[in-house]
Amino acid sequence: MDEDNSFRLDYDLKSTAVHGRYAIRVEYQDQSAAAIFEIIDEDDDSVNLVSIKTDKSVYSPGATVKISGKVNRVSGEESVNIRISDPNKKNIADDDTTFAKDGSFIFDYKMRDDALIGKYRIVAAYSGIHKEVSFEVTSSGAPPSALSVKLDKTDYLTEETMKVSGKVDKIIKDKVINILVFKPDGAFAGLGGYTNPNPDLTYNLEIKLSGTLDVKDKYRVEVSYGDNKTATPFNIKGKSGPLPNPITIKTDKIQYDSGSTIIISGTVDKNLIIDEQSIIIQVNNPKDEVYKIDTVELSADGSYLYNIVVGGKLGISGKYKVTAIYDLKQAKTTFDVKESGKQDLDLKIDEKEYRIDYEITKGSLKSAFARPEDGRIILSVDDSEAGQLRITLPRQVIDSTQDGKDTKYVVSVVDLETGETNLISSKEVQTTNDERILVIDYPLGTGLIEIQGTQVIPEFGSITMILVVSMTVIVIAASRFQNAIKGKL
Repeated sequence: MDEDNSFRLDYDLKSTAVHGRYAIRVEYQDQSAAAIFEIIDEDDDSVNLVSIKTDKSVYSPGATVKISGKVNRVSGEESVNIRISDPNKKNIADDDTTFAKDGSFIFDYKMRDDALIGKYRIVAAYSGIHKEVSFEVTSSGAPPSALSVKLDKTDYLTEETMKVSGKVDKIIKDKVINILVFKPDGAFAGLGGYTNPNPDLTYNLEIKLSGTLDVKDKYRVEVSYGDNKTATPFNIKGKSGPLPNPITIKTDKIQYDSGSTIIISGTVDKNLIIDEQSIIIQVNNPKDEVYKIDTVELSADGSYLYNIVVGGKLGISGKYKVTAIYDLKQAKTTFDVKESGKQDLDLKIDEKEYRIDYEITKGSLKSAFARPEDGRIILSVDDSEAGQLRITLPRQVIDSTQDGKDTKYVVSVVDLETGETNLISSKEVQTTNDERILVIDYPLGTGLIEIQGTQVIPEFGSITMILVVSMTVIVIAASRFQNAIKGKL
């Protein structure tokens, strides 16, 4: 039973069902109700009380569906009831139409410009007898392609999770399903993701809608797989959730060697700016002592930039806190300072932290996270130049084995600006019972490095190796912010 106390149950009649009248009885608690229907021979006009058809089987959004039919036995009622339901089984039309003396009738229905893509159902009812016909709506108005897409609903609020699903006609080796969200003006919204088709050819992906999206109609979800592409519209009808912080702050990296220059940047909402008022930047060292405090002027657009070099008596190794203060409002971030040489990061998995040692040349490692359910680790790196990453992978964190023997890790790189994912080769330079060391040479433009094994943390169990690794919505959302700073969105 639905939230509005309605219910629906579809029952498929066998082709051998006996013609005649049938009764349906429904009981709920101490109440009951009944309905009667009749099974007739469709080819016998003498018993086929009403017929119905459409002028086409496939339409595009905004098109007019021309419905026609005939009442073969007039029983006293002067009109036929026409009901149309969308792919989500929601009624979008419920109207009566009269018929001519010969029993014929016509009914035109204009589809919305943002009509859902999928299968629609028309039911013509006359004198207790129902006749049904269906039609499809595709983005082009042509027969359904080898790729379909639908959303769990049409209208959303910001911060809501949009569920995207669909089906492919076949599985294409070494290809992933690419799902992207576009604004009404056609610009990329910085949201989307990648997924693989299920064995039954269906696919599913959830996308968290950003709180910064404008309240407008005609957003678009575009899906591509191999050479096939399709799309479906949706609307943002309002804002939800907490308002974004009017002050932002970040550092250019998450970890630095002692003596390095830390670049601190951010923005202040234009509506918050007070003439000639500077923003305060305070840096505290790992002992929570004030290492640096300074005022920084804002640019006309509300952005700011501040550089410091960590060193000296108070510039000890460890985690530093950075606070930006403006008009009694704050934004905070952190960064780590290490002695020169090898670096490490704390990889958090299931509320536990695991140390990962690495060395990187001609670049920087910004962040890392794990996807235990996929058996992979995802590393965010500086995409401004090519580099080399030497990383030590503890077997207790991630391993790649089959039948008790080591197998190669699958390594792929992702260009966050284009969304392109490519497999690359890696070299395993050292192997012990406790760890494996990989050397990965990654090209210019690499924003993500994804290392695929057969398991991440043994207690999650082994999984089947996936040869093509998909990006996650979280990372794409992060890249959106990064690209916005670069001015590429």
